[in-house]
Amino acid sequence: MADDTTQQSSTEETETDETVAPEVSGASTPEDIEAYWRNRISGSDKAHAAAEKVLRDQLAAAQGKTAQAAPTSDDATAYKELATRLQTELETEKAARVTDTRSLKYPAAAQALGDPVLIAQMDEARLASLNESLRQDARRPVDPNNPGRVVKGPKALAEMSIEELKAHLRTLPVPTRD
Repeated sequence: MADDTTQQSSTEETETDETVAPEVSGASTPEDIEAYWRNRISGSDKAHAAAEKVLRDQLAAAQGKTAQAAPTSDDATAYKELATRLQTELETEKAARVTDTRSLKYPAAAQALGDPVLIAQMDEARLASLNESLRQDARRPVDPNNPGRVVKGPKALAEMSIEELKAHLRTLPVPTRD
């Protein structure tokens, strides 16, 4: 079997094929190795420079498009007017949301005040205390785990039995003549 690969001399290598690696055996000289790597690095530098040029061209084209699309003075005033209009709409929407939220959170205070502007502008702590004072009843709240006792008053005379009527008459003071 014959070896199909043949060795080229170092002068032929640099002149004909720059991508072929030099032999690492003793036949290569340090100058040949240095020339090979210098050519290889310069090739990668050329590729990098070409890629960088393409990117710079793309950047210049993109900047040219943005420079053409820059708003004129009429467009700038229109954008400013649009921004102020949208900002006022946003503020009114926020105020409406605050009013709705507070009206649902403090229904008694909202009903007593009536004006949505007052509800939106009033301090929330004050609104909560007003709501609580309006909600309180005159009677003590009933605990669902310990219901209140029923207070029994005197029975109506029509509902009393004969014995109960006699007992009731005995408790009454005796009329005196003065």
